[in-house]
Amino acid sequence: MTQARESVISLVEKGWAGARRVSIAQAQQGANVHHFVRGLLSSEVLHMVRAHKGITVWGISSRWYRLVVWGALVVSQFNQALLIWVDNERALRWVQWWFPLMRKKVILITEERDGSPSIWHQGQRIELSMTGSLDPT
Repeated sequence: MTQARESVISLVEKGWAGARRVSIAQAQQGANVHHFVRGLLSSEVLHMVRAHKGITVWGISSRWYRLVVWGALVVSQFNQALLIWVDNERALRWVQWWFPLMRKKVILITEERDGSPSIWHQGQRIELSMTGSLDPT
């Protein structure tokens, strides 16, 4: 029997270089990462991200973003999505308000000034280990 790949839903509204870097590391370790990006993306960006096995990305019009994301989160309740990434505090509060009983780990990934990811869970910083896993520090 094969082990199921860890699944991540990434909700990206602002700059997403940090989430993109973390997703590449996670995908290299066997995770499936599904990015839902607010706004339409160029074909160059789509090609760059989709070149990594295990990463999918959808650019969604701002008008429909919340509705599509809400639907994805509802569906995630019935599948193997274990982590939910958000890129800002407002999105974090929105996910926690709509899905208070969700048994998923919600991670906040922001960008430092140098573009490196800053990863937080329940107010504590988490480091991306050399193996690509997210470990509390």
